[in-house]
Amino acid sequence: MADDGPELPPFATVEQPPAPTAVPDPVFGRAGAAAGWLADRLTSPELRRPTVVLVAGDHDGPDDRTNLPGPAGLLLSELAHRWGATLVEHDVATCYATDTEFVVRRGHPEPGTADAADRAQVLAAVAHGRLIADREIDSGADLLIPGLAGRGHAAVLGALIAQLCTLEPVDAVPVADDDAALWAATVTAVRDATFRLRGRQHDALSLLVAVGGTDLATLAAVIAQAAARRTPVLLDGLAGLVAAVLAHRLAPGAEGWFLAASEPTDRAGTRLREMLGLPAVVELGTQSWSGAGALLVLPLVQAALAGRPVTPAP
Repeated sequence: MADDGPELPPFATVEQPPAPTAVPDPVFGRAGAAAGWLADRLTSPELRRPTVVLVAGDHDGPDDRTNLPGPAGLLLSELAHRWGATLVEHDVATCYATDTEFVVRRGHPEPGTADAADRAQVLAAVAHGRLIADREIDSGADLLIPGLAGRGHAAVLGALIAQLCTLEPVDAVPVADDDAALWAATVTAVRDATFRLRGRQHDALSLLVAVGGTDLATLAAVIAQAAARRTPVLLDGLAGLVAAVLAHRLAPGAEGWFLAASEPTDRAGTRLREMLGLPAVVELGTQSWSGAGALLVLPLVQAALAGRPVTPAP
């Protein structure tokens, strides 16, 4: 069944990053390799304005307790402040949205019961994401860290992972050691959503209409536009990886501007990272959807960048 409605304006052709100019310094290990990767994509020898871009939206279904702000939001703000990063949050679709500039709707239905949004809303969200990325980059952002805020994303991400990675629902939802009942409810919601996806188109826009919703559409567009603007993106957790795969489908070649903060510890995250062919800075075992893991590795990369020779090795 085809999705009717207006077409998505194409993203600019993504230019491939330049060829590596220096051999990674073994003194800094994987952080040094990541620093070399960044150095080939930055216009200055150091990070001047790393920026966390949080996109907020709510989804009905199992409550995965991922609301921000709160303790997690305070931790994120503290980490950003400590490491000299800018943090911006844009409300796109929470139930009580107040940031009217980018609000597309208030909440999304449970993924197994109805489409997350209509095509016009998703297109509007993509346009918002492009604008958000442009604003931050024009303001000096030289590294973007994408993240999700809000609630109810576990089933949404699980359904998208099941479709993108051809995984069964039980493999698409990471096992929650502390809450078996929540895990089981999420798997059930993912199963119901995958039933609804049968016989439908599975391009990025259709998946966002059916399951992902306007918050993930905005986040994917932020990532895709960053790549189109030759700005590196540091990814952390399932939310960032799912949005990055969707961004790659919106703007082919974008993955050349993506770096994983940490190696995933679950099958779903590992499959997503392998699909994009991403290098990773460290192995932290973090499960954050808000970019906290990326902020944890940021000082390692900054230190490795500072330790690089001014003149690249021959």
